[in-house]
Amino acid sequence: MKRIAAGIGLAAIVFSTEALAKDLPVGRMRRATESNKEVGIGIGARWNNACKSVGIPQVQLDTAPAHGFVCLRSGLVKPSNVLFGGARHCMPMEIEGVEVVYRSRPGFDGTDTLGYTLRFPRGTKPLIVDIRIKPAAGIARKDNDPTFTRQPPGEIPSCAALVS
Repeated sequence: MKRIAAGIGLAAIVFSTEALAKDLPVGRMRRATESNKEVGIGIGARWNNACKSVGIPQVQLDTAPAHGFVCLRSGLVKPSNVLFGGARHCMPMEIEGVEVVYRSRPGFDGTDTLGYTLRFPRGTKPLIVDIRIKPAAGIARKDNDPTFTRQPPGEIPSCAALVS
Protein backbone atom coordinates (compact mmCIF):
# COMPACT_ATOMS: atom_id res chain seq x y z
CA MET A 1 0.00 0.00 0.00
CA LYS A 2 1.42 3.35 -0.98
CA ARG A 3 1.94 5.88 1.82
CA ILE A 4 0.81 9.42 1.29
CA ALA A 5 2.77 12.13 3.03
CA ALA A 6 1.42 13.57 6.25
CA GLY A 7 0.75 17.24 6.65
CA ILE A 8 -0.95 17.78 3.33
CA GLY A 9 -4.35 16.57 4.42
CA LEU A 10 -7.27 18.65 5.40
CA ALA A 11 -10.28 16.45 5.77
CA ALA A 12 -11.13 13.26 7.53
CA ILE A 13 -14.26 11.78 9.00
CA VAL A 14 -15.32 9.37 11.68
CA PHE A 15 -18.05 6.98 10.57
CA SER A 16 -21.33 7.12 12.41
CA THR A 17 -24.73 5.56 12.01
CA GLU A 18 -26.47 8.87 12.65
CA ALA A 19 -28.78 9.73 9.78
CA LEU A 20 -28.52 13.50 10.15
CA ALA A 21 -26.48 14.98 7.33
CA LYS A 22 -25.12 18.47 7.52
CA ASP A 23 -23.23 20.65 5.11
CA LEU A 24 -20.15 22.29 6.54
CA PRO A 25 -19.08 25.78 5.42
CA VAL A 26 -16.76 26.15 2.45
CA GLY A 27 -13.11 25.84 3.39
CA ARG A 28 -10.37 27.70 1.54
CA MET A 29 -6.80 26.46 1.19
CA ARG A 30 -3.62 27.64 -0.51
CA ARG A 31 -0.88 25.54 -2.00
CA ALA A 32 2.26 26.23 -4.06
CA THR A 33 4.15 24.08 -6.53
CA GLU A 34 6.28 24.22 -9.66
CA SER A 35 4.84 23.93 -13.14
CA ASN A 36 3.98 20.35 -14.16
CA LYS A 37 4.70 18.92 -10.67
CA GLU A 38 2.17 17.12 -8.49
CA VAL A 39 1.02 18.69 -5.25
CA GLY A 40 -1.32 17.15 -2.68
CA ILE A 41 -4.23 19.48 -2.00
CA GLY A 42 -6.20 17.44 0.54
CA ILE A 43 -7.14 14.02 1.85
CA GLY A 44 -10.28 12.17 2.78
CA ALA A 45 -10.71 9.15 5.05
CA ARG A 46 -13.35 7.49 7.21
CA TRP A 47 -12.69 5.40 10.31
CA ASN A 48 -14.42 3.97 13.35
CA ASN A 49 -13.59 4.28 17.08
CA ALA A 50 -11.18 1.32 16.74
CA CYS A 51 -9.20 3.42 14.20
CA LYS A 52 -10.06 1.05 11.35
CA SER A 53 -10.98 2.33 7.91
CA VAL A 54 -14.68 2.11 7.06
CA GLY A 55 -14.40 3.37 3.50
CA ILE A 56 -13.38 6.40 1.54
CA PRO A 57 -15.54 9.50 1.05
CA GLN A 58 -16.80 10.42 -2.39
CA VAL A 59 -14.83 13.31 -3.89
CA GLN A 60 -16.54 15.47 -6.52
CA LEU A 61 -14.87 18.17 -8.63
CA ASP A 62 -17.16 21.22 -8.49
CA THR A 63 -15.00 23.79 -10.31
CA ALA A 64 -12.30 22.41 -12.58
CA PRO A 65 -8.88 24.08 -12.65
CA ALA A 66 -8.31 26.26 -15.72
CA HIS A 67 -4.64 25.35 -16.08
CA GLY A 68 -4.22 21.84 -14.70
CA PHE A 69 -5.68 18.49 -13.80
CA VAL A 70 -6.97 16.85 -10.58
CA CYS A 71 -6.81 13.14 -9.74
CA LEU A 72 -7.22 10.86 -6.70
CA ARG A 73 -4.53 8.62 -5.22
CA SER A 74 -5.56 5.86 -2.82
CA GLY A 75 -3.25 4.85 0.01
CA LEU A 76 -2.42 5.44 3.65
CA VAL A 77 -3.05 8.99 4.87
CA LYS A 78 -2.53 10.78 8.19
CA PRO A 79 -5.64 12.83 8.92
CA SER A 80 -5.07 16.25 10.47
CA ASN A 81 -8.70 17.15 11.09
CA VAL A 82 -11.98 15.46 12.07
CA LEU A 83 -15.04 16.87 10.33
CA PHE A 84 -17.68 14.56 11.84
CA GLY A 85 -17.60 12.32 14.90
CA GLY A 86 -15.20 12.25 17.79
CA ALA A 87 -12.46 9.64 17.27
CA ARG A 88 -9.67 12.22 17.46
CA HIS A 89 -7.43 9.66 19.16
CA CYS A 90 -6.98 8.06 15.71
CA MET A 91 -5.53 11.18 14.09
CA PRO A 92 -1.82 10.40 14.56
CA MET A 93 -2.32 7.02 12.85
CA GLU A 94 -2.14 6.16 9.18
CA ILE A 95 -5.55 5.21 7.83
CA GLU A 96 -6.59 4.05 4.39
CA GLY A 97 -7.93 7.01 2.46
CA VAL A 98 -7.56 9.11 -0.63
CA GLU A 99 -5.34 12.07 -1.53
CA VAL A 100 -6.54 14.78 -3.91
CA VAL A 101 -3.65 15.66 -6.26
CA TYR A 102 -3.20 18.64 -8.63
CA ARG A 103 -0.74 19.03 -11.52
CA SER A 104 -0.53 22.08 -13.79
CA ARG A 105 -0.01 21.84 -17.51
CA PRO A 106 3.65 22.10 -18.54
CA GLY A 107 4.88 25.67 -18.88
CA PHE A 108 2.06 27.28 -16.91
CA ASP A 109 3.15 30.01 -14.49
CA GLY A 110 0.55 31.78 -12.35
CA THR A 111 -2.42 30.99 -10.13
CA ASP A 112 -5.02 28.28 -10.63
CA THR A 113 -8.16 27.71 -8.56
CA LEU A 114 -10.38 24.67 -8.20
CA GLY A 115 -13.24 23.53 -6.02
CA TYR A 116 -14.16 20.07 -4.80
CA THR A 117 -16.53 18.52 -2.26
CA LEU A 118 -15.97 15.63 0.12
CA ARG A 119 -19.22 13.67 0.61
CA PHE A 120 -19.70 11.58 3.74
CA PRO A 121 -22.73 9.74 5.16
CA ARG A 122 -23.17 12.55 7.74
CA GLY A 123 -22.60 15.56 5.51
CA THR A 124 -20.43 17.34 3.00
CA LYS A 125 -17.39 19.62 3.09
CA PRO A 126 -16.86 21.88 0.07
CA LEU A 127 -13.32 23.19 -0.46
CA ILE A 128 -11.76 25.82 -2.69
CA VAL A 129 -8.03 25.58 -3.37
CA ASP A 130 -5.87 28.40 -4.73
CA ILE A 131 -2.59 27.10 -6.17
CA ARG A 132 0.40 29.30 -6.98
CA ILE A 133 2.41 27.69 -9.77
CA LYS A 134 6.02 28.79 -10.15
CA PRO A 135 8.04 28.27 -13.33
CA ALA A 136 10.00 25.02 -13.46
CA ALA A 137 13.64 25.06 -14.50
CA GLY A 138 14.15 24.02 -18.11
CA ILE A 139 10.49 24.29 -19.14
CA ALA A 140 9.52 27.14 -21.44
CA ARG A 141 6.61 29.27 -20.29
CA LYS A 142 3.41 28.77 -22.28
CA ASP A 143 0.74 31.35 -21.57
CA ASN A 144 -1.74 29.78 -23.93
CA ASP A 145 -1.62 26.12 -24.94
CA PRO A 146 -4.21 25.42 -27.66
CA THR A 147 -3.84 21.66 -27.13
CA PHE A 148 -4.87 21.83 -23.45
CA THR A 149 -8.40 20.58 -22.77
CA ARG A 150 -9.94 21.64 -19.48
CA GLN A 151 -10.99 18.82 -17.16
CA PRO A 152 -14.78 18.66 -16.76
CA PRO A 153 -16.41 18.96 -13.32
CA GLY A 154 -17.80 15.79 -11.78
CA GLU A 155 -16.14 12.52 -10.92
CA ILE A 156 -12.38 12.77 -10.33
CA PRO A 157 -10.31 10.01 -11.97
CA SER A 158 -7.62 7.96 -10.25
CA CYS A 159 -4.06 9.17 -10.71
CA ALA A 160 -2.15 7.19 -13.31
CA ALA A 161 0.55 4.92 -11.94
CA LEU A 162 4.10 6.02 -12.68
CA VAL A 163 5.93 3.60 -14.96
CA SER A 164 9.70 3.61 -15.29
